[in-house]
Amino acid sequence: MLSSIDKNFRAEGRPKKWAPLSPMTIAMRRKKGKGAKILQDTGKGKGSIVYKVVSKQKVQIGTNLDYMRIHQEGGSIKILARDIYPVRARVLHWVDPGTGEDVFAMHVHQKARTAKIPQRKFLLFQEDDKKNIVRIFYRVFGGNNQVKLETIWNKIKTILKEDITLKGYIKIIYEGTRESIPLQNFPCIILEPVNAPEEAATMPHNTEINFTIVIWAYMKIYDVDKQIVGDATTKGILDLNLDVKKALGSHIDLDGECLYFEFPDTRFDFDSYPIRGVGIDMKITLRQSFVTRE
Repeated sequence: MLSSIDKNFRAEGRPKKWAPLSPMTIAMRRKKGKGAKILQDTGKGKGSIVYKVVSKQKVQIGTNLDYMRIHQEGGSIKILARDIYPVRARVLHWVDPGTGEDVFAMHVHQKARTAKIPQRKFLLFQEDDKKNIVRIFYRVFGGNNQVKLETIWNKIKTILKEDITLKGYIKIIYEGTRESIPLQNFPCIILEPVNAPEEAATMPHNTEINFTIVIWAYMKIYDVDKQIVGDATTKGILDLNLDVKKALGSHIDLDGECLYFEFPDTRFDFDSYPIRGVGIDMKITLRQSFVTRE
């Protein structure tokens, strides 16, 4: 909301433009070398917008400057009669709004009057604000997104565990990095999340979420001639890479749990003979739907 209010000031009113400044106000500002931005002569009003968390269900947004209220609501103010004398200068000086000429005087008596202040609403909900608040609330508090990610994670693990080919030689599937893996547990697979879910694209009532996991697969291969491509009895690291991708690729959308997925990057680890490894990035896109209630 604070960023939306900031846009209201920068646009000088949204969706409806604020009433323009009076010619006298514009002339006075320009004479002082200042701009003519509405409600932004000193920046104090704009800078006074703050928020306060009142409870778990309520947040207040407003200004701590009393005079900003009349600008928000509009209305009339009574100005008492007064005599004006120069304070820091020898004479009073102002600009005639009709002619734009300078006027000088030693003393001015200002009669009592009523000044009308036009309404210039800076605190208000835009239509986009309502949609964004619902979207944020749904994403943070709705819970469905977290449930969906957990479901997808478990689906990937299940596919790899139950695949006929992988089940024939993979000993164990780990979740998360291991400092050391017993030699008897090779070949093995390690699943790791790479990044937190990120919003990819937003459409009316739908948000696409991207997140990536890396599938590390390791083998212990002593026969250097078979460490890359194996044979009928021994798997090589390229065979393991292909088997993992084929197992997941046979479930195009993870059986309806996501929109689609892809393998944007694959890298190999040959640093620690006889252990050979492959890291497969799996980028998953899911669509999260929500309903906006006006």
